[in-house]
Amino acid sequence: MKKYIKRIAAALCAGIMLADIGGTAAFAEENGQNIPDITIPSGDSLEKFIHDTDDALREVDGNSPSTAAAVFQGDEILYEAYRGCADIEAGIPADENTVYEWGSITKTLTWVSVMQLWEQGKIDLDKDIREYLPEGFFHHLSYDDKITMTDLMNHRGGWCETTHALFVDDESELRSLGDALQEIEPAQTFRPGEVTAYSNYGAAVAGYIVERISGMDYCDYVRQNIFEPLGMEHTAIGPDHSDNEWVLEQRRQLRSYKSTLSGEYADIGHKLDFVTIWPAGSATGTLKDLVTYTQAFVDDDAPLFRNRETQEFMLSGSSFYGESDVPSCCHGLWPMERGVRTYGHSGGTTACRTDMEFDPVTKTGVVIMQNSISGNYAITTIPQAFFGELEPGKYGEPAGKADMSGHYVLSRSIHSGMFKFYGAMNTAILNNNFYDLGNGLMQLKTEDGKAAELHGLSEYEGRKIMQAVSIDAIFDRFFIPKLLLFAGYIFAAVISAYILLVKIKLVKYNRYKKFKGSAVITVSEILKIVSLLILMISTGFAISNYLSLSDALRVLTGVTQMICMAVFAASAAVSCAGLAKKSESRLITLGYAANIAGSVICIAAILFFEMYKFWGC
Repeated sequence: MKKYIKRIAAALCAGIMLADIGGTAAFAEENGQNIPDITIPSGDSLEKFIHDTDDALREVDGNSPSTAAAVFQGDEILYEAYRGCADIEAGIPADENTVYEWGSITKTLTWVSVMQLWEQGKIDLDKDIREYLPEGFFHHLSYDDKITMTDLMNHRGGWCETTHALFVDDESELRSLGDALQEIEPAQTFRPGEVTAYSNYGAAVAGYIVERISGMDYCDYVRQNIFEPLGMEHTAIGPDHSDNEWVLEQRRQLRSYKSTLSGEYADIGHKLDFVTIWPAGSATGTLKDLVTYTQAFVDDDAPLFRNRETQEFMLSGSSFYGESDVPSCCHGLWPMERGVRTYGHSGGTTACRTDMEFDPVTKTGVVIMQNSISGNYAITTIPQAFFGELEPGKYGEPAGKADMSGHYVLSRSIHSGMFKFYGAMNTAILNNNFYDLGNGLMQLKTEDGKAAELHGLSEYEGRKIMQAVSIDAIFDRFFIPKLLLFAGYIFAAVISAYILLVKIKLVKYNRYKKFKGSAVITVSEILKIVSLLILMISTGFAISNYLSLSDALRVLTGVTQMICMAVFAASAAVSCAGLAKKSESRLITLGYAANIAGSVICIAAILFFEMYKFWGC
């Protein structure tokens, strides 16, 4: 019976979607005379764009998660479409009342708040942020250099990723913003101001500074200074959405999905998680509210600020590719080089995917929201179709190829703590399709010669950096030695497992002979396997939970690795003593040597990759 109910619900949802085709999304065919004769930034006509986009979105049917999309010019919405379902099983179609989580687009609310306070003279963007925070707020800084608000906006505070939970499913686990930030403070692994490493933590610290300077709760500040002036009545900002009961009720009705290997979608439920450091990603609301917010950035009246000059300054470059004048970040907004330069932000949570992008020159923009964590055609290609592709010669002709071959470690990763190995192994192998445009500006071209995105070339501590939007890739000259060390650690566990199997068989047939230190060495062999297994288990839990780990498992893993190191050291000492006596058989002598090598490699790996370190990241 349930199977038939699902089929009927899906059919009803599809029927409602098809019936809606006569609305804004499909008026290209039924009401062609109402389409403005506009050439969009890509160079195509608005009519062609609407026709092509609507055709593509027809594939988002009643058996699919929803996509809500809109394009605008000024205060006029040129195209608005709702496709798919907010709840496939219940047959609830997406419509203008469907709410979606903004994810990281929320950060732009923080950056707008900062710019409002800067406009009022209440914050200096170049002052050390520690002057705005309680004394001793940070506990894991590696550098004495000042961290400025501009650094936070550029994601150059130096922090790596944290393994503490950014999402919780129990609202009772939420703390005050200040306490939450201190609980999850990650390690600072880069010198401030020099490496772009996208940071949820840094953005949330900026939100806390907004609280401190304004004297208001962050959520109250955003609601009173952004939502209310813009008339955004259908958006919540609180971590539990309790600041807007209508949004909370609508959010409870939304189900989320992810794609599977078969190409279908798996239902992951209502997935109502809470962001522990909410200025980094807690906003939730309707498509029209997000459109209203995005439109404010292209409005000559600058409704978000007292003066238009503040809006213009926010859209100016705050960091640049190499030594060029091409911005890589504009005070928290990411510039994209398409047919025109656009600005915006994307977002992703445990339930939704979103994107906002706008061009202040043509006063146009695109907003897309989905209740799938996998994304689809719309979120990747609609902005490209609307704004066009980057022309190869826009920033000059290349002087030649830039040699970017080699292994590059990604700045946005875990570079400290027990998952340091993950960051060390998380590298990019760059090819030689980078073309030098001068002043540290590079253009990546595809195999067919078309222009792709721009990149920058700079240095950090004598190493080349390939700059990209929101993340840098840093040349790693020691990648191979690191890889060999980690491979040796795994190999030592595999060899220990083989040796133990042999010992078990020898004991079974009464052929095993004990020797000096054999008990300690056997324990060491067991713990080599345990060390690898607990690392694999904790990593598996972390990956399945967005690289976060519970405190209990974190402590268990760290303490276990410490015990393992102690036993490895003891067994290596015993083996060294056995070798020194030279009284054992050749086979036992070989066993001593193998144990020493395996133990030393495991100790070196645990220490270098900080597998024991369950604090500070």
